[in-house]
Amino acid sequence: AEAKKIHDEIESLKYVDHANVAEKHRGLESRWGDLTSKSSSKRAALEADQKVQQEKEDLRIAFADKAKTYAKFVKDNTESAEETNFGLTLEAVQAYKGELDEQDATVLESSAAQVQALEDLQQKMEEREVYDNKYTTISIAAVRTSSKQLQQALEQRQANYSTELKRQLAMDAKKREFAAAAASFIEWCDSRKTSMHALEGEPEALITAIGDAYKDGQPEEDRLAEIESLLSEMSAMGITENRHTELNKPALRARADQLGQEVKNMVSKLNTELDLKTKYVNDTTELGSWIRETHAKREGTVAPKQVTSVRSVTRTKMVPQKKTVTVTESVAEKKTVTKVRKIPGVRKEMKTR
Repeated sequence: AEAKKIHDEIESLKYVDHANVAEKHRGLESRWGDLTSKSSSKRAALEADQKVQQEKEDLRIAFADKAKTYAKFVKDNTESAEETNFGLTLEAVQAYKGELDEQDATVLESSAAQVQALEDLQQKMEEREVYDNKYTTISIAAVRTSSKQLQQALEQRQANYSTELKRQLAMDAKKREFAAAAASFIEWCDSRKTSMHALEGEPEALITAIGDAYKDGQPEEDRLAEIESLLSEMSAMGITENRHTELNKPALRARADQLGQEVKNMVSKLNTELDLKTKYVNDTTELGSWIRETHAKREGTVAPKQVTSVRSVTRTKMVPQKKTVTVTESVAEKKTVTKVRKIPGVRKEMKTR
């Protein structure tokens, strides 16, 4: 434009060599046109190259951002899988299965989508011959490895769940076993008490029979030892509660001691009964001797050979001394069986001849 202005001024001045100036001006315009054309082409080429480079840069940045996000996603879910608590009871563990499967499906679906997005970016970068990325050290190979590690972590969690479920089932079975053993022990003690109360006989023989049946409580001790073994197994398995029973070791020990006390009470009552019967026999014997002696002194006759009870004495008829008739055959000679009155605490009537 400036050269054209100068050319026009020279032409307006009617310069003598105007034709030469015009020729030079045309040459300048021609060269300027060529330069402008080349400049435009170069600009276009540069702009096109810049666009390509920008696309490459955008791909690098996008890959770096998504790779970083995925790396955190894998880390968080891997740690979560390793730290998952399936529950403290069998019911809780069984109920957690549905939630666990849903979590795994969600995580795997999200993981697959993120990995696919990174694979697409990687393909685009390769198409544009982008093999470097200053924005991240994470490669597509590392992304694929992380994806496999995440899947393995979820698979391991499922394996851990199966192990925990088996453990809870075993613990529940052991709890049920203890509950059944505890209930059986209580029933055993009740049955033993009932059977010993059902024994019959005279005190001395009955005391022996009860002792033979009770056996110093050894049957209870043997059963408690088996239950103690169960409790040791439960402790080793980490069992601290049992919803299947309210019975525990102290309660079972108390029941065994209660049975022992019941036996002591039974024997004590029988000993008291035995003492009363022995005293009664001794007392009646002494009374009989006294009656014979007194009778002999008052009548001057021979006393009955045998007076076994107060009733037998009352049957002896006392007559005036001058007739001296004494009835003794009703007791001594006829050997009549007489019944003795009941004494509190005595189970059966004594029989004497």
